[in-house]
Amino acid sequence: MMPERPARRWLAPLVALVAATAAAAVFGTLSLAGAPLLAPVRVESAPARASVFVDNVFRGVTPVTIDDLAPGAHALRIEKADFEPFFAVLGAAAPAMPVRLRPSPGGELVVRSKPAGAEVFVDGHRSGVTPFRLAGIRVGAHVLRVEKADHVPWSGTVLVRNGEAREVSCELADRMLEYLRTAAEAYPEEIYRYMELGHYLFMSGLAEEAVEAYRRGIEIAEIEYALAQLPSVDRDYLQEVKEKHSRIRKRMEGDRRSTGAASASFRTKMDEAQREILSRFPNSVNVSMRQAALRERGGQLDAAAEVIEKAVGEVPRNPVLWETLARLRLGLGDFPGAAEALGKAIDLSPGDAHTAMRMAGELLAARRESNEAGAAEVFGVCADELVRIRPSARRDQQPRLDALMYGILRRAGRVGGAMRALDDALGEEPDPEKRAALGQESRGWLEDLAQSSPEPALREAARGVLDRLDELKPGD
Repeated sequence: MMPERPARRWLAPLVALVAATAAAAVFGTLSLAGAPLLAPVRVESAPARASVFVDNVFRGVTPVTIDDLAPGAHALRIEKADFEPFFAVLGAAAPAMPVRLRPSPGGELVVRSKPAGAEVFVDGHRSGVTPFRLAGIRVGAHVLRVEKADHVPWSGTVLVRNGEAREVSCELADRMLEYLRTAAEAYPEEIYRYMELGHYLFMSGLAEEAVEAYRRGIEIAEIEYALAQLPSVDRDYLQEVKEKHSRIRKRMEGDRRSTGAASASFRTKMDEAQREILSRFPNSVNVSMRQAALRERGGQLDAAAEVIEKAVGEVPRNPVLWETLARLRLGLGDFPGAAEALGKAIDLSPGDAHTAMRMAGELLAARRESNEAGAAEVFGVCADELVRIRPSARRDQQPRLDALMYGILRRAGRVGGAMRALDDALGEEPDPEKRAALGQESRGWLEDLAQSSPEPALREAARGVLDRLDELKPGD
């Protein structure tokens, strides 16, 4: 019998390494299992300059040598733009291992915009117009920009994945429409803003929004027309209101007579809106306002209130009638009735700063010297509304608003709030004459508080506002 040869212990690991390398060539994965890493691992790729990650940590670009791996298995990932990523598991020392990266088929980018026909820019390069489709786009992040004349552009970053379609839909805001909407929101008391907005919306095919804009404008015109019947309003203003009322209705009727499917929808919805407005502002409202004004001019507040109360019974959703009734009841000393009527007027009103300031001014004029506890309840209702709308008031409205808040809060018995509003008004009012008049009107009240208020904090605050008044020069 021949002697047994020593076992070739090096053969089995070599066979395993060769098998793993062959599997990697077929499946795109390399598994090098075995002894701990005792030698550096060199990673190469074709093409070169590919990013190398070991255990999700960037280790450089190929060719790169990694010589600090701890014993054990490690996840290898090789990435390069426009190529499929390569994955492997490192578990033992290995010789140079060039990896051939396979080109990536890329993804697809689909872009839609409203309105269509917008230019599409991908990574700064004009690529087409919407609706837009681009096949074979490089995998990864791309900067996308969509532009159309007279519209606000859209831009963003999109991530394209291999073999997937990335869809992007965007709505481009019309610059003119944005301007008209912003102007109408900022100046809700100006009827012409709604007339221009309604017409532009109609021409843009947005019938429902056009109806809403016209409805709001006509409602404001009706409110102004009803208020123009008040005894404090001169005839020239009444004529001006009539002209504005006529102009917005003429523009609306012009759009209403247009032809087409959008026009038919507009006509139907506009007719519904006008019926709703007419139910709140029938001709009888203006007749009642004129009759009440005649009686009020003659000093017959009771008779004027009776006329408005009857009108309110017939048209309960008209804010002007409730506002007028609140003012008349306040003048008559019917404080609970005035508070109730004012609350209804606020609930039915547009809820903007202009309307709230008008209500406040009318109340102050009706009961300027009132200090009765019951009247404080009425002014408190108005004060709550002024506080609510102040954050939405325009900058040019705030001096007048704060001056009114001072007067209303003072008569509501809210001394601290009144002083804060007064201090704000003095600091904001740009007109030196108005500022001086406000200071003169409030000085006596402040001096009384500074001397006799039972609360030390109020006395101190009143002295602070008085010091501010003393610092203000007539020309400041």
